[in-house]
Amino acid sequence: MDEQGNKTFGRFKLDQEYTEASDASAVDNFYRGDLIHIDHGTGEGQSRFITNYVGSTKVVTINDAWSINPDTTSEYVVEEGHPFIDAQLSILASDLVIIESNSIIIESNTEAIHSQTTIIESNSIVVESNTEAIHSQTTIIESESTVIQSDVALLETTRAEPAQGTPGATIGFMNKIDFLYKAWRNKSTQTATEYDLYNDDTTTVDHKATVSDDATTFTSEEVVTGP
Repeated sequence: MDEQGNKTFGRFKLDQEYTEASDASAVDNFYRGDLIHIDHGTGEGQSRFITNYVGSTKVVTINDAWSINPDTTSEYVVEEGHPFIDAQLSILASDLVIIESNSIIIESNTEAIHSQTTIIESNSIVVESNTEAIHSQTTIIESESTVIQSDVALLETTRAEPAQGTPGATIGFMNKIDFLYKAWRNKSTQTATEYDLYNDDTTTVDHKATVSDDATTFTSEEVVTGP
């Protein structure tokens, strides 16, 4: 101890960790909570608290980096600390452990959130794709519905019976149905030689066909125009 009552005196070796003088204590954390002060050389006037001390290596750790890094010209003294400061340093060390633990938790939660965000983005793409597919199908259904409505309207539209004349071999589907309906509904007669299909007035023959029967085969020729 020097004449001013300070514990030890020496020269810096490192920035935030350095080796004490050779006569320093061999007891771990002997200087924890003490104040180390640069009183000569580079960094003169700076002070820091000792937060850790390893007795076997005589290496101390300070609470914060120096504003001006000391060098081999820097001389220091270690001044007696205060129990309150030592207690506060212990609390600070405990808080640092908690902060580090919380940082790990926050980092883990951040990764989980990132993972969930990636899943949500992926699901959003799927939903968007499905929405487009649904929209496309809806458009097709609407188009088909329009066609069906048009067909229904066509089927519900009244049609006049086919006029007098020879039915064509390649007439449209609806015209063919018209002839079938006329043949089923209207008056018709048949003799030994002729089949006649009448107009709705029941007197005018619109269509006719020659028929014959030789007692073996009944033959009906193609329908032609009447009368």
